[in-house]
Amino acid sequence: MAMDSKERSRAPRFKYESALFIFAILLPATLYPYLAASTFVTPFAATMVIISVIAGLISLSLVFDISPTFITRAEADYQNMYASDLYTLAVRFHAEPTLVPGFSRLRATRGDLRQPISVWNLRMHHGRPQDEA
Repeated sequence: MAMDSKERSRAPRFKYESALFIFAILLPATLYPYLAASTFVTPFAATMVIISVIAGLISLSLVFDISPTFITRAEADYQNMYASDLYTLAVRFHAEPTLVPGFSRLRATRGDLRQPISVWNLRMHHGRPQDEA
């Protein structure tokens, strides 16, 4: 039974990326008075470092499917729950550790051939068409 996209909750990684985006906007403004009182760092430099780190985390999540391990595991569970509705192939998602402790990468394995498939390739070439309602 295909579930309407309006009935599905948002993916955990979408929530993570949204929270990072909000932090990129609110955190520098919140910390600015404390940074201005500091004699060690200029407020502009500290703001740029904070925004750069958050932008890097968002980019890793969007492009390379790398996020904190607890987010990646929740995303794998979410994707496994809806895989039959979203993809034409039988796939299984799992979290694969990276070189950086605490971060992992979302990976997909084809169920029929038991070989890895790129998550982007899966989304672009094997996604089911969504009904326009």
